[in-house]
Amino acid sequence: MMKTANEEKIYCMKCNLLVHKPTGIAYTGVPSYDKFIGSPAILFGEKRESLSATLGTEGLILTWTENNRTRREEISYSSISEIGIGRRKQTEIFGYSGLAVATIFGGVIGLALGTIEETLILTIRTGVRSFELWLTEPNAWATEIQSRMPMVKPLCPACKKEVASDFSICPYCGYRLRPNCPSCGREVKRDFALCPSCGTKLK
Repeated sequence: MMKTANEEKIYCMKCNLLVHKPTGIAYTGVPSYDKFIGSPAILFGEKRESLSATLGTEGLILTWTENNRTRREEISYSSISEIGIGRRKQTEIFGYSGLAVATIFGGVIGLALGTIEETLILTIRTGVRSFELWLTEPNAWATEIQSRMPMVKPLCPACKKEVASDFSICPYCGYRLRPNCPSCGREVKRDFALCPSCGTKLK
C-alpha cells in the first residue's frame, strides 16, 4: 500500500521506502545520492511544466507535466557521446520556471549568484540530439553521468568506427546499423526473430 507524501514522492509501506513517483526510483536517505532524484530542471529550447531530472539505472530520466499527465523521456547513458558544462544568462532562466528561479536565489547557489550574470548548465550530446539543462550543481551531474556511461562505445560492423547506440545508420560509411522490417518498415534489431510491431518473421 502506498501513502502520498507529496505530488512527487510516495511512501511504500510494504517495502518501507520513499519513492520518486514519476520515475519509480527509491530514495536512499543519502543526500549525496538523493540529490540526483527528482531535481528541478530546465530544458532550454522547450517549455516543459514542472520538469525534473533523475539519474536512473539505464539513463537520465526527464519527467514533466503536460495536460495534467506525467510525461517521461529517458536519455540512455550508452547513447551519450559528449557531456560538458556550458553557460547561460540568468535572464534566460526566468522565463522557464518559477521553481528554478526560486532555487537559484533561495537555494544551494543563491548567495553566490547575486552579482553574477551567467549560470552554469549541463550540456549533453547524443548521436541524434543535443540537450542544454539547467540543474543545481551541474558539475556534480556531469561527473555522476560520466561515471555511469559505458567505457566501450559500439562500433560500426562495416567500417569499425565508433557510433552512438541510438544511430540507425553509420554516418561514416552508410551501413544500416538497425535494419527495417520487410513488412511494416519499422526499425528492428539485428537479433530479433520477429518484428515487435507487426509480428513478421525476420529469421
